Amino acid sequence: MSSNLKKVQGEQYLYQHVDNHQYYLRKRTVTEDNDCSLKTTSIKQARSLRDRWANEQMNRRLGITGTQKSTVRLRIDKALDAYHRAGFPDTLRGQMRYPGEKHLRTQVDAVVTLNRFFKAKHVDELDQDMLDKYLTWREKNVAKGDGARTTDLELNTLSKALDWAVRKKKLDANPIATRTRYHSYTEARHCKTLMPTDALDLHGIAAILFGDPRGEMLSWQFLFEANFGMRTDETLQLLMDAKNPEEPGFVTGESMYVRRADKADRINPCIHIHPEGRVLLDAITAWHRLRYPNNSFMFPGRNRKTAQAVDECSLTRRLELLFKNGILTRKFTSHGCRAYYVTARRSWGIPDSQIAWELNQIGGLDTLRISYGGVPPSWLDGRGPKLTWLPEKKEDYAWHALFLKLGLKVGDVVAPTTV
Repeated sequence: MSSNLKKVQGEQYLYQHVDNHQYYLRKRTVTEDNDCSLKTTSIKQARSLRDRWANEQMNRRLGITGTQKSTVRLRIDKALDAYHRAGFPDTLRGQMRYPGEKHLRTQVDAVVTLNRFFKAKHVDELDQDMLDKYLTWREKNVAKGDGARTTDLELNTLSKALDWAVRKKKLDANPIATRTRYHSYTEARHCKTLMPTDALDLHGIAAILFGDPRGEMLSWQFLFEANFGMRTDETLQLLMDAKNPEEPGFVTGESMYVRRADKADRINPCIHIHPEGRVLLDAITAWHRLRYPNNSFMFPGRNRKTAQAVDECSLTRRLELLFKNGILTRKFTSHGCRAYYVTARRSWGIPDSQIAWELNQIGGLDTLRISYGGVPPSWLDGRGPKLTWLPEKKEDYAWHALFLKLGLKVGDVVAPTTV
């Protein structure tokens, strides 16, 4: 026996290396006489491997053979690599799903960061203590991300990779299927704090965005997302010349067909064009015909030579810049527009169950309340402030000054929505 091995008190056959702290199994049988490294520093995993070996020895003595197959230890990086090569599949309600381009990049980045820490570690070494060490390592060594929440997302990728390994019979079970999360939703900043307060505020912010001719499409995007509660990646796929329900932006009656986000189930493929939203849509159409007649996207990119949509991060980046430069006195985000839609609907007494369906919010009521906070009890009885999407005077419309300059019709004042 090596002098570097120390007996683990109370544990039969187990020893621990004094330098690297790995556990060893002392094998003394008729055919074996050695100290075998278990390649783990987890006492839990060491006990499991020791017990498996002891059971095999007992079965041999009893003449029982072929009752237990040997299990090859799976390296974490191999599990992640197999999951990557498979395209990061996931299941929701019994259906196989794959991430879209945006979330695919997030998954790929997560694999890179995870491999930096776990390297050649094995799955049977995983426990909550090792996940805690990953969080500590990440906070010290990785600048990208926002700490606990990003750690949870990356460990979610790891957990899904292990689920995939179970599916492919490389593992018997996922050891981190149930684990402690590091990000507390109770401490999260609701996106309600990043939204306009009323229609005048909404159009005032949009008017500031209209002040830069290079970013007029961002102002329309800001107003559109607030009017209809759509996600940014859903909004930027809309086409001005959609010809059928399969093309996002196709309008029939008071409904517009949209292409829901990759992460969302397609339970509601349409948005309702309410009267105030119709005024906005007519204004966007008039502006688009004049400014971007050769670009089919409703919110075109600045490059007139290529028919593409504006970048999905442009609006939030522009709002951030305006805030940093002191032009906006508060911080706003694209997601804050979606929060405005939720708040406006709630202010008329619309129940969260209906709003979740309108948003195609597959997480349902829990996700809605986590993201947008609670609602005052009086609002449930229809005593809310009854927010609108248009100011009372069309002189306060965000595009008023621009349309006067362009010689376009400003739009008609409509009665506030009642549903």
